[in-house]
Amino acid sequence: MFETDRIIFLQLQKSACTHIAQLLDKTVGGRQVKPKHSWLTDYSSEKMIMGSIRNPWDWYVSLWAYGSNDKGGLYDRLTKKSTGLGLRRIGKGAISHGMHELRKPVGEWSSVYGDSMDASKFRKWLRMVMDPRHHRDLGERYHESATSGFAGFMTYRYCKLFLKDFFDDDVFTGIHSLQKLQEYDEEHCLIDLLVRVESLEEDLIEAMEKSGHELTDEMKSTIREGSRKKVNRSERHSVSHYYDSDTIDLVRRAEEFIIHKYGYEPPSVE
Repeated sequence: MFETDRIIFLQLQKSACTHIAQLLDKTVGGRQVKPKHSWLTDYSSEKMIMGSIRNPWDWYVSLWAYGSNDKGGLYDRLTKKSTGLGLRRIGKGAISHGMHELRKPVGEWSSVYGDSMDASKFRKWLRMVMDPRHHRDLGERYHESATSGFAGFMTYRYCKLFLKDFFDDDVFTGIHSLQKLQEYDEEHCLIDLLVRVESLEEDLIEAMEKSGHELTDEMKSTIREGSRKKVNRSERHSVSHYYDSDTIDLVRRAEEFIIHKYGYEPPSVE
């Protein structure tokens, strides 16, 4: 979570959040007040809340390609066992967690990473990510959430960061359909300012000005020129290279909420 004197920026994974925070820091200043992907627990601030979003088909390729460079918390969870954590945990679920970690197919997960140019690896990885049998492997309590029954991992991460009180018991286990999610989002979405990765620079300038930041021409130039210096880039082909009709449909079904809300379109199939 990154803050300026007028904005609280909630940082959704693989939506250029590191790059956006750097641009904020370079232009109007600010600081990282909590670990990067933290969510709000105190809603008393009068600052405007900003988030970023990305085309879901591109988001999954980016998430996988980052892991194919041996990076990221998800990659570590999927390709390594953490049985020690399970044995140290106290309370409900400790034994279950430990047993799951022992059985987690880390070899199978490792086999679908490693070459960020290989579309076949990506498709196998995507099918595993979307398979309910592997939801617990993904961590972050995704498998415990009612949303896992109808929505994908991207939507879950969106909910964690952008929906007020998402971890309250009646919300976490009560949003069990797309309709209920849409209704809850309409009333409880925290985001005042939105930056789309596809139009990042202009969206960020507009959001900063709406928040009350006064931007000079030099500041705007810094933001616009920043697109050539984005961090966390993974070397890969264009998104169309990685999909076939089946995997396009997998994402379409899993991320229907985000696709519908933000009007995203699928890539063409090569």
